[in-house]
Amino acid sequence: MIKFVQAGGALQSHDDIPEDIRAQIYAEVQQDVDRRRKRRAPSVSSCPPINITNVLPTQSPQASITQPGGPQPGPVGSGVRKTRLQIPEPLDDAVRSYTDWQQSRFSSISTHMEYQKACRLTLDECLDLELVSERQDVEFYTKNGVKQGVAHRFVRDIELWADQFNDDVV
Repeated sequence: MIKFVQAGGALQSHDDIPEDIRAQIYAEVQQDVDRRRKRRAPSVSSCPPINITNVLPTQSPQASITQPGGPQPGPVGSGVRKTRLQIPEPLDDAVRSYTDWQQSRFSSISTHMEYQKACRLTLDECLDLELVSERQDVEFYTKNGVKQGVAHRFVRDIELWADQFNDDVV
């Protein structure tokens, strides 16, 4: 980047970084993520098998009747959280770390750019990951130019990231 600036290039924002330099940076980040993942991941053969049985409890007819004026069930995925996210770093830094993590899951530069756009929108509106997770407002991102897939993952995967983040910290 120093050579780029010395040759007369201007670096005023992320958008000014040349594509070849971006690709190098993203490749280095991906290698770092892969190294961490390898260190953390147990050998598949050493893990015992897991059996999962999904059984829904039966409901009595009385329990399924909603009382007038009582609480009404919310829409699926209404975004109401029962527990707070545990993020032991400044909230704006957490948004950046989360964005880096999301970008590490994709190799496409254009997808990385979309995640940067989502990150900027989040920080520009003084939102943090807990607020984004509570609101589940994908439309906020899509209305502001973030592509559908990135908007959905940006809103949906926060708890997954927080769990992994806290596992790495411990």
